[in-house]
Amino acid sequence: MALSNSIVSRGSSPRPSVTTGAARRKKKVTQACVPCRNKRSKCDAQTPVCSACSNRKIKCTYSEVDGRKGKLKKEEQDALREKTAKLEDIFQSLSSASGQDALTLLQRLQLDPSFGLSQFALPTRHVLDERQRSSQQVIEFRNSVRVHRPTLGARAGVPGPLSYRTKAQGLGTYEDELKGQAIRVYGNGNLPPGSSIISSIAAFFDCSHALFYICERHEMDDIYDRVYRQRESLDNATLCELCAFTAVGSRYYTDEFDPSVMEALYCTAKLYVEDSVQSNFLRGMRATLCMSMYSLLTKPTSARLWLSSGLHVARSADLLKDQWPRDLWVSYCRLYGSFVFLECWLSSRLGYQAAVSRAEMEFTTQEIRQLRYPVESQIQARFSVIGFIMAGISQDIYKSTPTTFAIVEKYSQLLSQWRGDLPHEIQPFGPVRGRDYVTSEQDSRSIILLHIVYFGAQMLVQRRLLAAIAQCKMEERWTLDGEPDQGAKIQQQCVEAAETCVYLLGMLKYTRNTFRRYWLCM
Repeated sequence: MALSNSIVSRGSSPRPSVTTGAARRKKKVTQACVPCRNKRSKCDAQTPVCSACSNRKIKCTYSEVDGRKGKLKKEEQDALREKTAKLEDIFQSLSSASGQDALTLLQRLQLDPSFGLSQFALPTRHVLDERQRSSQQVIEFRNSVRVHRPTLGARAGVPGPLSYRTKAQGLGTYEDELKGQAIRVYGNGNLPPGSSIISSIAAFFDCSHALFYICERHEMDDIYDRVYRQRESLDNATLCELCAFTAVGSRYYTDEFDPSVMEALYCTAKLYVEDSVQSNFLRGMRATLCMSMYSLLTKPTSARLWLSSGLHVARSADLLKDQWPRDLWVSYCRLYGSFVFLECWLSSRLGYQAAVSRAEMEFTTQEIRQLRYPVESQIQARFSVIGFIMAGISQDIYKSTPTTFAIVEKYSQLLSQWRGDLPHEIQPFGPVRGRDYVTSEQDSRSIILLHIVYFGAQMLVQRRLLAAIAQCKMEERWTLDGEPDQGAKIQQQCVEAAETCVYLLGMLKYTRNTFRRYWLCM
């Protein structure tokens, strides 16, 4: 008794009672799986599930004690049976599927091993059966197109205008499909009106030939002769080239063309564009370039797809360019440059990243020395460069982050360097001394339009920063990285660029009719 009193007197505290409410309760656990037991560990809510439990689709996490015997073993066996059944399903699907479907499934399994084994995934056999039905429908559709599409072997004996439903042939727009309209497709027995074709060809060479190279005049005359004057059989690629080119030309004088004729030209070229690509890569590039130019104003999404297809053809042909003759290489380089500019221009308009590399830009903007049309070649090369700069402007300036003076200064220097590198032949103001040639009216319009695009790019660079400067003035709080004097200077430059654009547009006699012609001003 004395001993116990001495212990208490020394200051030792009594043990806390285990029955108090503050005491920590003992965690209830159950038996772990075999791999976890061998590792002397267990999966719970705080640690990741072990690989063995993950493969068996079970968890070693229990909220309460389960006294039933053999439950863990039963769960493991059920998980293994489910995995085996799904593997057998995959093997059966691979053995019964076509080669392409089997390859697609194997690639998917290689990228995602859990594909087809998740309880949320559809059974693989059903997926492949659905793919087989879709493939069979595509084959039946292509066979029906081969049977019903107009043959171009003989001019006589072909019935009149051939009409196709937009849904069956994939032609026209979704609105046409909803309305149930039928779109006319030209064939060997019902060629497009010759007078309209001549007007379309003249309109293109009068308006955009100096800006975008597609083909030379004599090449287009040869295509026209093969379609309307020669008695030989007409191939699909030639008809595609004619319809695609004249569809672009009809865009410039829409008041003189029936809209149904314009749409029929576009749909005919769309139907035979594959034949043009298979015939020759240059013909395929021309056809896809014309299709993209036709779609730029009214079907920008389709234009992007056409440009992507044309760039793919150009890159595929680039592998064999060392074996080409000189004239073929020149045509290829100029066509490639037209694709580069249109891709950059459309990306700056729609706000996506242009699928053009700097190496492609440098290849298409190299100087091509030609004796016949030196000014055209220089204008087209400069258009490609300014288009590449505009694509960078849309990506760096018009994004979610605030615009800074540094970015504006960067692109202002690029534009100033571009203008400083221009040769004297394509300067817009005043005569040039020592000029030993006469600039045609078409070249003069193209030169003016080239500089309108330049001043438009300058305003594109500066206007967002000017809006931020105006916001700072309204809030009476300067938060930008530059000085107010720099902002005033940029504002003055933007005003001068706008006034110069007005002056140049006045030189073009800018009216409502010429707006369609000079759509690049946008």
